[in-house]
Amino acid sequence: MPCSSPGWVQSIVNDIQVSGIMNYTSGAPLSITTTTNTITNSAATPNIVGDFPRDLGGKIVESSSGVNYFAGYSQVGDPGLAQVSALCAASSANCNGLVTGYSNKALADANGNIILMNPQPGEVGNLGQSTLRGPGRFDLDMNVMKKIRIDEAKSVEIRVDVVNVLNHPNFGTPSTALNSNGTFGRITTLASGTNIGGNGGMRSFVMNLRFNF
Repeated sequence: MPCSSPGWVQSIVNDIQVSGIMNYTSGAPLSITTTTNTITNSAATPNIVGDFPRDLGGKIVESSSGVNYFAGYSQVGDPGLAQVSALCAASSANCNGLVTGYSNKALADANGNIILMNPQPGEVGNLGQSTLRGPGRFDLDMNVMKKIRIDEAKSVEIRVDVVNVLNHPNFGTPSTALNSNGTFGRITTLASGTNIGGNGGMRSFVMNLRFNF
């Protein structure tokens, strides 16, 4: 069927090229770490003491307090304190400053059940290294190009590149230090390395104009 549109309309809408690139990668391996142990002189891993889910993480929750990768889990006082001082564990009034010196944390699930705690002196923990996966990454970039011919030897190319079409954030690695001061699971950067709230990772447009002769 012949096109009935005016020639100038056809010259605008014809020969438009659209292309795109989509990338998806799974997250990098993560290891939950505790304090330095005396056997390997490196960060130890926790002991599993409860029903530990192998898919821990993977759900990013954004709130007013920040971005958390281990939603539904919280840091609590490590029950190993009872082995250091049963009186202090029973009542903070009996600690005489011990709580300040004993800052180890444990990880509890949504029901308050402890699933991870610090290894005891001389242990390295039974959780193992690289047992979890960090946030995955998804990118969709597209471009649109239009070529306008002036004559047999001359033409103009107009190209628009759109980076991160869906404006989808790709988050960086969460904190995996079990004994951190309330920051376990917190994500503060994007995958690009910029801080959350900055301009890294957002949708961007780049326009190019080329004259061929």
